[in-house]
Amino acid sequence: IIHSINFNTTYSKPHTINTTGDIYGINNEDATLKLFPITANQENINFSINQNIYDKDSLKAIITHKINQSIVYDENRSTELANLENEITLNFTYGSLSNRMIYNHKDKMTISSTYALKLKKDGMFANIDYSFSKDKSNAPLNFSYRDLDDTKSVSGEFGAKVFKYYTIKYKEQYDIIEHLSNIKEYELIIDKKCWKLDLKLSDNLIAAATKTNKAKRQNIIYATITLKPIVSYKHVYTQEEREVNE
Repeated sequence: IIHSINFNTTYSKPHTINTTGDIYGINNEDATLKLFPITANQENINFSINQNIYDKDSLKAIITHKINQSIVYDENRSTELANLENEITLNFTYGSLSNRMIYNHKDKMTISSTYALKLKKDGMFANIDYSFSKDKSNAPLNFSYRDLDDTKSVSGEFGAKVFKYYTIKYKEQYDIIEHLSNIKEYELIIDKKCWKLDLKLSDNLIAAATKTNKAKRQNIIYATITLKPIVSYKHVYTQEEREVNE
């Protein structure tokens, strides 16, 4: 095998931007508007390691590993550890298995983790993902990750290339916590030398308030025609919303 490793350290100190005056203008009478937030990156030192293990004969990567950690300074020059990011991928003959993880030092817990399995052989392929994370959508300002709800989902994409020019795909994302499918997609691709046609039917769960316990779903049809290398035309047709029992 061949092992390569790269260490990188970056120090960042952003400039501070000061603004004065009425950003809405003197004729604005909307009392509900708030000032535009001015955000700036915090001063930080970032450490990262990127290492790879290769097969010495084929020079193909067997294992890739990335780890990233930042130390952040606040306005009082106090320091704290930002989230630790770690990603590792194992490659094999017909695919790969990977994990990407984010660890929060303050709450001493993993706040996000994704496992991905990719397989491909003889024109057929399958991609399966499992994801876990903490839901921050309705989190208060000073929240603890331990108090947040979990989100867990599994998604799968399966397809095959048939008769040289045709590819068929199916994709679904399933919410493990809510026990329902968020996305279902059916796709047909015809790829010839001079033109390409991509047809996709997407059955999506949409976020909307309802007066019943029924979920709202929406069908969307995507059609893309490409005349190589002249022009590409894409059309999207959205069906009316419908309520279904999940």
